Amino acid sequence: MLTITLSSSKTILGIQGPNTVHLLSLCLALFATTPGQNAGSEEFYAVKDVPHGTLEPRTYLSKTTGKERRYYIYLPPGYDEHTSQRYPVLFLLHGANCDEKSWPYAGNVKEIMDNLLAEKKATPMIVISPNGYASKPGEAKPDPMPRKSPPDFKAMFSTFEEEFVSDLLPEVERRFRTIPDRSHRALAGFSMGGLQTMSLGLDQLPLFSYLGGFSGCGGAFNAPINLKTDHRGAMANSKKFNAETNLLFLTQGSKEPEFILESVKRYRAALDSAGIKYAFYESPGTTHDYPTWRRSLREFAPLLFPDLRDVVVKPLPSPAVAFGQPIHPAGDDKKLFPDAPAGFDQVRKDIPHGKLEHTTWYSTTVGKARNMLVYTPPGYSTGKKYPTLYLLHGIGANEYQWGWAGKPDVVLDNLIAERKATPMVVVMPNGCAQMDDDPKGDKYASAPAYATFEQDLLVDLIPSIEKSYSVSAKAEDRAIAGLSMGGGQSLDFGFAHMDVFKSIGGFSSAPNTYPPDRLVSDVEKAKKLRLVYVSAGTKDGLFGISQRTHQYLRDHRIPHIWNVDGHGHDRDTWSYNLYYFLQKVFR
Repeated sequence: MLTITLSSSKTILGIQGPNTVHLLSLCLALFATTPGQNAGSEEFYAVKDVPHGTLEPRTYLSKTTGKERRYYIYLPPGYDEHTSQRYPVLFLLHGANCDEKSWPYAGNVKEIMDNLLAEKKATPMIVISPNGYASKPGEAKPDPMPRKSPPDFKAMFSTFEEEFVSDLLPEVERRFRTIPDRSHRALAGFSMGGLQTMSLGLDQLPLFSYLGGFSGCGGAFNAPINLKTDHRGAMANSKKFNAETNLLFLTQGSKEPEFILESVKRYRAALDSAGIKYAFYESPGTTHDYPTWRRSLREFAPLLFPDLRDVVVKPLPSPAVAFGQPIHPAGDDKKLFPDAPAGFDQVRKDIPHGKLEHTTWYSTTVGKARNMLVYTPPGYSTGKKYPTLYLLHGIGANEYQWGWAGKPDVVLDNLIAERKATPMVVVMPNGCAQMDDDPKGDKYASAPAYATFEQDLLVDLIPSIEKSYSVSAKAEDRAIAGLSMGGGQSLDFGFAHMDVFKSIGGFSSAPNTYPPDRLVSDVEKAKKLRLVYVSAGTKDGLFGISQRTHQYLRDHRIPHIWNVDGHGHDRDTWSYNLYYFLQKVFR
C-alpha cells in the first residue's frame, strides 16, 4: 500500500492553499504509477488457455509534432487468418504521468480482451493505446501536474487532439483493417485519459459513437460544467445527442479520493438535468488505481459494437465456383455506352506519346521491392501536379495484365490527343502482397495476399509514388479501379478510404468484393465522391456481384454509373469500360 504523508496541516480535499492542484495531480500520478497498489490478481485478467491476440508497439511519423511517436496495438485472435474481415476500433487513453505502455502492461488489456472474446462476451475489435502527451516543435510539453485550479484543459489537450485526428487516426486506418466510421469507433481512458476522452470525444463527436470515462469525466477540479456550450455544444440538444451516441459510460471506484467522487457526481447531475443518457459503473472496494480501470474495461468492452457480435467470418468463395452463378438481369441493367470505336486502342503515329516504364517500390508491408508499371502522359513535367489512377489486375495475373486487357497507355495517348481525357499518371502495381508475388499453381491459394495489398497500397505504394512522381496528394486527384479481383480490391479499398480516393471503378468485380452493407462504410460520404463506376457483362458468371453493388448504391441514392454490356468476364468488357472510365475520371 502506498501512503502519502503531507507535512502541512491543510487537508487535500477542498483546501485553501496555492499548491492544491499540484498536490492532487501528484497523488494521481503516484496512484497511476503503482499498479500493484490495492490490487490482487483477478480471474478476468488471468492468462488462460484460450486463443490469444497479439500486442505489439508500432511507430509512425507525426506531422503535428514533427517526431516519431509510438502506440501499442492489440489485434484479436484470427486477425491474420481472416484477411477479408474488418474490425471496429477502441482507443484507450492513459492517465497523468503515464504513457502508451500503461494499458498494455499495468492495465492487462490483452488478457482482458482475450478472455472476453473467448467467453463470447465481446465483439472482436482492434485496441489502440497511444501516448496522450503531444507538443508541437517549439511548444512547451504539457505539464502533467498543473498548478492552476481548475487546469486549462484546452491548453493541456489541444495538441494531442490535433495529433490524434490528423496523424494517429489516419495512421491506424491506413495500416489496419478497420471499419472507418463513427459507429465502429470507441474512445475511453482512465483519470487524465478520461478527461481527454470527454474533451476529444465530444469536440470530435462525428468521429466516435462510444465514449468511456473511467475515474475521469467533465467537471474535474471544480471546473464549471455548461452542457449547452461545452465541447462545441455537442450535448446542447439532448435528443440529438442521445440518438446519435451509442454509449456514454462513466465509472469510479467506491473508495476513490473524495474529489474524484465529487467530480463524477457533479458531472452525472449535469447529465441528468440535461436529459443525457449514460451508463454508470462503480467498482466495489477499489480506489484511483488499476483495479478500478481494469474492471471498468471489463464492463465497457462488452457493450461495444453489438451490431457485429454475431458476424461469422467465412472464407472467400472461390471464383472458380462463383463463375457458375445464375445471371438474372433486372430492368435497370442497361448498356449505357456503345462498344469502344474501332482503333481506340491502336497506336497512332500522328500524336504525342506518353512513357510507360517498369519500376519498383519498396514494400515494408511485404519486406521487399515490388514491381509496377507507371504511365506518365505526353509532355509530363515536374512543374505540374498530375492526378493519379491506380489500376489493379485480376487474380493470378500481375502488373502486366492491363497491357493486354486494356492497353491504358495507348488508350490514354489517343484520348488525351482528342482532349477527351485529363492527362494523368497511371500506376499498375502487382496487387499480390506476399514474398512470392507471382505464384504458380493454384492461383486462388494467394487470395489473402490481395487483401494484404490494402496496407501495402496505403502505407507503401502511394507515398512512394507521391515522392517519386510529380503528382497531386489531394484525394480528389486520386482514383482506384480494377478488373475482376482488382475490381473487388478497388471497391473494397476505395469505399473504405474515401478520404484517400474520390473516384472508384470496378469492372467485372470478383467475389472478394464485400457485401454492399459492409462495402459502403459511410453512405453520406459516398454521395460526395467524384465518380463511382461499376460495370459487368451479361455473359459473366460473376455478374451478380456487380449487380448487387449497383442495387445498393441505387437504393441509397449514391450517384454512380452502372454499365451493363453483353460481354463475359473478358478483355472486351474490361477494355471498353476502361475507355469510358478514362473519359470521366478527373473531369
